[in-house]
Amino acid sequence: MADKFKIIIAANSSKSSNNSSSSFISKVAIVKLEFNLVLDLNPIHSDWYIYLTQAGLNDSSVVNLGPSPLELAKVNIDVPEMALDSSFQFITNITIKTRDGTRTAKVAECRGADSTYLTSEGKKRDEVKEPGPVKRKKRDVNEADVNRRNSQLFCDTAKCRQIECDIVTIAPNDGVRIDLELKIDAKILEKLKLPADIIDFTTEARAAILNTPIDIQPVDHKPDSTRVITSFDTGRTSPQEIPGWVIPVSIILGILLLLIVAAVFYKVGFFQRSDREALLQAQEDDSTDTAGSPENTNAFSSHNNLIDTEYDYLSKYKAPNLNKLAENGVKSTDGMIPSFPTVTFCNHQTLVTGLFPESHGIVYNRMYDPVFNESFAYGNDSKWYSAAEPIWITAKQSGLKTGVSFWPGSTVNYNDVKNDFTEGFERNQNFSKRVDTAIDWLTKKNLNFVAVYFEQPDGEGHAFGPESVQVGNMVEIMDNIVGDIFTAKIFDKINIIVTSDHGMSAINLTEPNALVLTKHLDQNDYELVSQFGAVGAVLPKKGKEDKVFNDLNNKHPHVKIYHKKDIPERLHYQHNRRIMPIIAIAEEHYFVSYNGSEFKNDTVKGIHGYDNNLVNMRALFIASGPSFKRNVELASFNNVDVYSLMCHLLEITPKPSNGSLASLKSILMSVSIVVKPPFYLVSVMSVSFQFSPPESNSYKNKL
Repeated sequence: MADKFKIIIAANSSKSSNNSSSSFISKVAIVKLEFNLVLDLNPIHSDWYIYLTQAGLNDSSVVNLGPSPLELAKVNIDVPEMALDSSFQFITNITIKTRDGTRTAKVAECRGADSTYLTSEGKKRDEVKEPGPVKRKKRDVNEADVNRRNSQLFCDTAKCRQIECDIVTIAPNDGVRIDLELKIDAKILEKLKLPADIIDFTTEARAAILNTPIDIQPVDHKPDSTRVITSFDTGRTSPQEIPGWVIPVSIILGILLLLIVAAVFYKVGFFQRSDREALLQAQEDDSTDTAGSPENTNAFSSHNNLIDTEYDYLSKYKAPNLNKLAENGVKSTDGMIPSFPTVTFCNHQTLVTGLFPESHGIVYNRMYDPVFNESFAYGNDSKWYSAAEPIWITAKQSGLKTGVSFWPGSTVNYNDVKNDFTEGFERNQNFSKRVDTAIDWLTKKNLNFVAVYFEQPDGEGHAFGPESVQVGNMVEIMDNIVGDIFTAKIFDKINIIVTSDHGMSAINLTEPNALVLTKHLDQNDYELVSQFGAVGAVLPKKGKEDKVFNDLNNKHPHVKIYHKKDIPERLHYQHNRRIMPIIAIAEEHYFVSYNGSEFKNDTVKGIHGYDNNLVNMRALFIASGPSFKRNVELASFNNVDVYSLMCHLLEITPKPSNGSLASLKSILMSVSIVVKPPFYLVSVMSVSFQFSPPESNSYKNKL
């Protein structure tokens, strides 16, 4: 197949560096990006957000041009010749991402073939006669990228010419994002003899280093690629007009994966012995461990999080896709109430089982089981999950096809019942690959349920704080990645739920804000401390429960100590053997420390895990699709109810749970949609966003 759409980014070094110690990327002379456009069946109007990925850089959504100043001289773009008329608009923005802020520069002008000049507003000027049609070199294209239903190659169907756009100079350490907006009138498609009501633009971007000042490239250099699906501005067909056979139940759960820093939550691993010396030594060794191995199934990663929920990410930062989704569906204006403790693994499991942590057994990100005589740390051993069955297993047993990517617990074996497709955690996999996987499962594998999560912008919040430029940039990137899935051709035929697992609160890891356990406890009185952070847990030796309680009680004015049996019932945190006999619950902005090692870590800006009544712990909830009403504001509700909602949409019988559909019935259309095979998908995606209520709401919740 031939190239359909090509962008060449020429990055010419304006100030070459002679410093031999500078990175390889800083010496790049020319970077080429090929951008292939496929015509597919779906609506016409499209806005593209093209994220250029620098060759050799993992998990990056912008081109990082390195420490040496580089000048992006031009962008060459092939477009259909017949598009160069009044019905065609081509608008290009170069967004420069810097350490200190973001600046956007519009492209001054784009010169087209045959005396056609396009300004950044899409207007034409006739000045200089340009060369004729561009001769494009043919190359093979991966069938998997283009073999979608009735797809057509744009530049094979329409004669294409090349447009050259002048752009801007890039400063050291800047990133680049190019936003291209293309609007094509239906008349063009009539000329192509294609049905105008079912056109979809799908793209693949590929970046590679073409030329460098040195003779050879690093041995680990590999071209990187990303796939982008355009967003559409098309009205949604009413549910009654959508044939049942094409309506998948697509549940996109935007789950905020919060990666916990070992400075606050030590890495205990799996203990095989219960003797105090071994346990305490492991705690000492792990309390300063700040890195997790992606190959280690007992740990995902480690970074603590600060996201101050004083502001709503969706209103503070650029998030058009999610805001549009909310406007066309349902949003909880008061936020969804997570389960206690408000940490990642507990609430991921709650969302897919409908059970409180005390019922499903994942009572913290790290925990100890006295029967197993082992400790759990972000693990996937099936014995820790055996108390509850997640929705994808129930769906699978009901005859549906399921796929789960990056979801905590997704690789757990439930009595040899497995997903049709599963992708476990892989630290270096970029977001575009996850999107590709979800779209592939959706369009080619005919899955009924797909669960995917992304851990950003949560990670940037951990590292830089909620007010940081980095968080704002990542919100925009994640919003457009969400848009990549939202704008697939079945967008208006799927039900989408976007939510997060909990919120965040600011923290200053200093001694005045901490209850340091070892400062008050006699090491001969306890076996181990199984968790730290917003919630601490201590296993006293037999007969020492009261002494340990008294040694900790009233030692910090902002940390409450409980016997397990006295924990408030509303927290649903009593009835599980993995909940330790002595529990310490910190008030917001305070924390529980094992030995004070956290005080040396000045990179941690916030934690979560606090009382789920706190507004800063509340989660985002948006739902849209044929089964949901439009433009509806929803009061707060418990996240255990999401499971019942998903089972209702999938038309499967839910397992017993702590939630119900009662609180969410009002958001559903009164006319039910009968979903019949063949299904396309039920998709679940995970995005990191947090809820923040309007400033007019005054919440005074405290522990």
